[in-house]
Amino acid sequence: MMMRLANPFVLPAVGSLPALSRRVLALAAMAGLSGCLFYSHIALDIGAMPLWLFAGCLYALGVGLSAAVILAFLPGLSRFIAFTALSRLGLALVAAQIPAVASLLISTPALNATLVVGFALGLQQIARVQPQLARGVQRFALT
Repeated sequence: MMMRLANPFVLPAVGSLPALSRRVLALAAMAGLSGCLFYSHIALDIGAMPLWLFAGCLYALGVGLSAAVILAFLPGLSRFIAFTALSRLGLALVAAQIPAVASLLISTPALNATLVVGFALGLQQIARVQPQLARGVQRFALT
């Protein structure tokens, strides 16, 4: 369903967007915050933009686009994608508190991906035992 805006420079209120768009925006925002937190300890600029902001924008763009494609064609994976975003954000919060962990996760992408997916699988297993957790994560992801 295509929405046509009267003024292309004014975004509609988030509540008026379809559920898929709200979910993708929430996942992209969580990924952007995760990227900012992962790189927050590095004092480096790319052009006039700090690295943490550049990484956050790149994470939001990459995860947002991939989430949009996956949720459009494989809607059954929506709960797992929400768990993945939640585990990525949790890992980024730990990395922001402990710079040595952040350096290790940034320098080893395979470890980062393994931990994110492993924690997401763990959350999925917990949600099977405690269904109210899954409902809370879906509300958190603005479904």
